Amino acid sequence: MRFTKPKRRGRWLATLGQAAFLLLLLALGAEVVFSGLAGRVLLSHDLGLVYHAAYNTVLGRLPARSSRADTLAALRDYLHLTVQPVGRQADLGPTRVLLGGQGWCDQISDIYLRLIEPLKVRGYLAFLQARQGPSPHTVALITPGLVDPQDWSYLSGHAVVVDLLHGVTYRRPGGGPAAPADICRGRYQPRLPQVRPEWFCRRPKIHLVNQPRGNWSAAQRWLWRAWRLTPAAWEAELIRLAVRSQHGLEPGQRAYLLARVEHILLRLEPAGQAYQAVERRYPDSRWAYLARHYRLSLPALAARFPGRAQAQPAPRRP
Repeated sequence: MRFTKPKRRGRWLATLGQAAFLLLLLALGAEVVFSGLAGRVLLSHDLGLVYHAAYNTVLGRLPARSSRADTLAALRDYLHLTVQPVGRQADLGPTRVLLGGQGWCDQISDIYLRLIEPLKVRGYLAFLQARQGPSPHTVALITPGLVDPQDWSYLSGHAVVVDLLHGVTYRRPGGGPAAPADICRGRYQPRLPQVRPEWFCRRPKIHLVNQPRGNWSAAQRWLWRAWRLTPAAWEAELIRLAVRSQHGLEPGQRAYLLARVEHILLRLEPAGQAYQAVERRYPDSRWAYLARHYRLSLPALAARFPGRAQAQPAPRRP
């Protein structure tokens, strides 16, 4: 009697099924990327990828054991130098404003309130009021700690005033932070000709109250932990993927936004080279104008964020 080895048809079918499933996943992934959906998702406010990358970039340039006040000041200076009023664009959300680099006082303040949430700081987007007409200026009011949302009667005497457009946190002459009531009475510095103290005497319109980390939902906390476990190089590549996969961008605009990715991640030498390429390849476009503006601003950013501290060389013997 002759015996034959049974065919492993079941295992072969399982392998074929796994291959088909993998091909389906790859096809779906390609569809997501090439449809532009990947870019929209990765740059969405709720996903928080750009916030996390910017936040960690700034913290990575600070000395060890920096205080919360130092971190708040660093995030203020970072936004003041990386997002400026160089032509207003459609307000597509704070992450896209941060990436695009075109923002006014209200938009820059909005981004700041998002970036300080991990520091457990409550913040308010305050549209100041003049005697008549639209709001003349917008600032961020912050109350360090998990303070429940408060009304103007509390904020006027306790909130710290951060002016992102001018890159300052107002202080009393004695050195402590100035509240709106201090500014209203003229007890503040620095004195800026563009900002009038009487604007702080009236109740502002509060358009946003942020959510400090202690009040985040379970989904937000999970996402933040997930990004924290992601290598910084991967985060950077995901943001580049978002820009590359976006539909409807002009070639110069895409090149400019890719340069901006290097900029907001404080990779200043590659950013400068990418900005120069935009100026050279698209000389008559608005993207060349923006690229030149931000290329010329890079030295100030490098001075403020010189990089991680390095060990000092041992002194030479005489």
